[in-house]
Amino acid sequence: MILVLGTVLSPIIVALINRGFDVWLSSIHEKQTARKEYYQHKLQIFEQYLHDVAEASRGTVKHENLKIVDSYYLMLPYISIDTANALNKFTIDLANGKKLNEKDLLYFNQLLLEIKRELKPYK
Repeated sequence: MILVLGTVLSPIIVALINRGFDVWLSSIHEKQTARKEYYQHKLQIFEQYLHDVAEASRGTVKHENLKIVDSYYLMLPYISIDTANALNKFTIDLANGKKLNEKDLLYFNQLLLEIKRELKPYK
């Protein structure tokens, strides 16, 4: 009787354990995918901002200068408040057509280090 009961219940128990393990693995995979997509989106926004900084620093078209402000606002959810405050001044100066001097370039290099810290790859 016990042998028959064990023979009948064993595949059911194994199937339940396997199903639980599959659900656990799929949830881990979904979390990893979401984290990777978040990081890639963050990277694209920062790349766009740096591209717009280069365009605005050339100072050719006023429309390009407005794109840097748009890129800055897209970055806000991903950066710290201190970095946001520092980038705000830099971005507004560039958007208003201010030419970069040596002091501004040193300041921007410090901001690049902050951006690099923000772009730590997911683990």
